[in-house]
Amino acid sequence: ITDAVVSINAIGCQNELVTQIRQQKGHYLLAVKGNQEALLEEMQCAFKACKAQIVSEPWEYARSRFETRTCSILSAASSVDASFLASWTDLQTLIKIESVRYEGPRQSRQTRYYISDDLPENALYSSKLARGHWGIENHSPLGRPRGIWT
Repeated sequence: ITDAVVSINAIGCQNELVTQIRQQKGHYLLAVKGNQEALLEEMQCAFKACKAQIVSEPWEYARSRFETRTCSILSAASSVDASFLASWTDLQTLIKIESVRYEGPRQSRQTRYYISDDLPENALYSSKLARGHWGIENHSPLGRPRGIWT
């Protein structure tokens, strides 16, 4: 997996898996949810306390559907406790994606968090990686779209 970015949902957000990916010279983008409660809380606090690099992307779809995604990134080294850095091999970047979707008069919001070993240099790049992750996650094996607001 040399130089490939491995993107895994929260179930794969495990220290041992991160170590294995890095040992095989790959990179990771892992979703962080409630199964890593302490890491998730640390990230939420970091994004409240630290100034992040931010990029917003508007997306317009057919049939009165519009979405805006805002990607914020932080350097892990300067924003989380050293114990978290020691627990996650080569952790470099914390990523927060906030989505607001408008469908006619309805509005829905969602916030997702990710960790990555890539350097925190470009929020747009991180946003595109996360969007690629969603694209895979939100399609069934037969290629039919599933709802992304689960």
